[in-house]
Amino acid sequence: MQAVTIAGFVVICLAGSTIQSVCGFGFGVLVMMLLPWLLHSTLSSVVIASFLGMSTSLIAAARYRRFISWRKVLLPLIGYFAISTLSVRLSAAIDEQVIRRLLGGALLVMSGYFLFFSGRVRIRPNPGSALLLGGLAGFMSAMFSMSGPPLSVYCLSASGSNEEYLSMMQTLTVLGTLYINAVRMASGMFGRQEILLCAIGVVAVYLGTLIGKRIFSRLDANALRRAIYLLMAVSGLILLFES
Repeated sequence: MQAVTIAGFVVICLAGSTIQSVCGFGFGVLVMMLLPWLLHSTLSSVVIASFLGMSTSLIAAARYRRFISWRKVLLPLIGYFAISTLSVRLSAAIDEQVIRRLLGGALLVMSGYFLFFSGRVRIRPNPGSALLLGGLAGFMSAMFSMSGPPLSVYCLSASGSNEEYLSMMQTLTVLGTLYINAVRMASGMFGRQEILLCAIGVVAVYLGTLIGKRIFSRLDANALRRAIYLLMAVSGLILLFES
């Protein structure tokens, strides 16, 4: 692996974890916008982003653990586990170019969701919606390492406070990605390159988190979010229509 590739990877992880610290989200989105261009492999990018995203969510899940309602996260987890198991195998079998275009479409849809509908879409938190949105999150996590939007819709509707919302989001993310990564390991998707970059990425993510905490008060988080959404849309268009 070339030194320039490792350097670029470290910069992406630093930027993603810094944005995550400032905005409360954004690591997976930024990494999946840029990493496929750097590694020339969407599947490897998904594997690495999922593992590192789990590490960023683990800290927040531990911080808000006393607010978690296990009864409310059980059904989404069941849906997540069931669909993600099938989706991981699908991602390994599908053509790389198809995955890139599916990722492009997902980035476009999510940029539109975050720009126009985030915080407005609410559903009735019943067993059907819990299984459905959990399953959708499992599919998006397995294919694109982006489970946030469906989990956010469910958690916003099912939670009674901001603390409970954050605890549900981060707990579902950690447990879901932990399961997916175990399935990927069993399927042989963690090769030498993925293991090396995950090890390097954990250090870069930690440093980026420290940077984000230091500059938090100096940045306009809302403006940063809007810039990320627009970059998502541009990246999605390029992936969707590249030859």
